[in-house]
Amino acid sequence: MSALANLLQPYSAEEFFQHNWTKKAVAIASKGQKNFSHLFSWEKLTDLLNFHQLKYPNLRLALEGKVLNESDNDNLIQLCQEGATLIVDQVHKLIPEIAAFTSEIRYELGYNTQINAYGSWPGKQGFSSHYDTHEVFILQIEGRKQWYVFTDTIKYPLPDQKSTAFSPPETEPYLSCILNPGDVLYIPRGHWHYAIALDQPSLHLTLGVHSKTG
Repeated sequence: MSALANLLQPYSAEEFFQHNWTKKAVAIASKGQKNFSHLFSWEKLTDLLNFHQLKYPNLRLALEGKVLNESDNDNLIQLCQEGATLIVDQVHKLIPEIAAFTSEIRYELGYNTQINAYGSWPGKQGFSSHYDTHEVFILQIEGRKQWYVFTDTIKYPLPDQKSTAFSPPETEPYLSCILNPGDVLYIPRGHWHYAIALDQPSLHLTLGVHSKTG
């Protein structure tokens, strides 16, 4: 089975590309058929923090809707205890299993890929509603996280058209879902979204696919 087909199962790749790719978000429950523990875990996150010299902005914090300053990394443990989301960028360059996975996805889709890791805490929102300028797959590793996805306000935004320059939609989310370990959420570029961890710490990977616009 291809890496992409395994990522999407039990949803078929054919249905995904017909109904969702670049068009509409979809939450895919694993139904016990898969998990991502071979890619990442709290233990691997701890190893990254202990044995790699991670620097801002590849290691940063977000709290109450904004990314914190570089100086706040000096109080990493305290701020995480206070509920700040911990972000580690480009873990595909640091962990062999993730490197192999992103390489397979890049080969199958034909676009550049990257993976960031996010650790967040119950009841705390790291980022306010925003959109990404690339396609996004959320891979839930541990914990449970509530996601809200809204329609786009600018179609297929270019890399320099950041969501900070625009206002989010005032409509209700068209998708509200809870991700459990092994679940996947796909969010097209330009679609506004935010998330809140539920009753326990949440760990997820974000696979970004930089598809071309033309």
